[in-house]
Amino acid sequence: MAHSLTATLITISTTIVAWAANPTTAALAMTPDPCRAQAERQLRTWRTVGPPRRQPPVPGGATVTHWPTETVGVWVVEARSDQSTSLVRVTPTSATEVVWSASCVASTVEHARAIAAGPTFTDDELLRVMAERVRGVIYVWSPHMPLSVDGVDTVRRAASPRGLAVTVVLDPGASLTLAVGIAAERGWPLSTLHVADSVELTFRDLLVHAPAVQVYANGRLVGSPFPGHHTVDEYSAYFDRVISGPP
Repeated sequence: MAHSLTATLITISTTIVAWAANPTTAALAMTPDPCRAQAERQLRTWRTVGPPRRQPPVPGGATVTHWPTETVGVWVVEARSDQSTSLVRVTPTSATEVVWSASCVASTVEHARAIAAGPTFTDDELLRVMAERVRGVIYVWSPHMPLSVDGVDTVRRAASPRGLAVTVVLDPGASLTLAVGIAAERGWPLSTLHVADSVELTFRDLLVHAPAVQVYANGRLVGSPFPGHHTVDEYSAYFDRVISGPP
């Protein structure tokens, strides 16, 4: 069954909670994970890189970590307890889960990810933008947040003197019908209606809240997302802090 990225992440989280709360899991909580070496080897095979992003603990004591990889748009979710580890590799097209049996035999399940309908801003688009422009910002807006709408002009005013290109994309949870009306009123290009559908931006938490902005430079994302509505001066200070020196 095909899953959207959000649905896939919800499924992963639900599985982790159920797995951690299982009575058998609890009974084995003091037993060291016998398959840890295999999990570490799989992380290396999938070319994970640091630093990992630790997530809030889930019921049952399991720890969840998000690992970036060498490839933009590919992340690995690690769920680990004292007695077991599971890994899920998320890409723009699929989510591949690897779990180990008590005898450390790996089993793999793969889910396809449905592509969002209509124009989208994907990981391929993110790579293209970062390749074409030395540095710039990605701004996520929502028609449901008036300050988010006003923020498009605010971000542009702060970015322009610094030579930062601005790419505006739509919050995936927004109403496209409402967004079309606002974009037409403001005279925005159709590209501002492209729905953010990027694994990379999702795992970097840019899509947690709209509005939010993410800086990129020299072909890679830099700094952390800057959520919420801000003034020109506040955006300017953020851009100056994240990007230093000439392009």
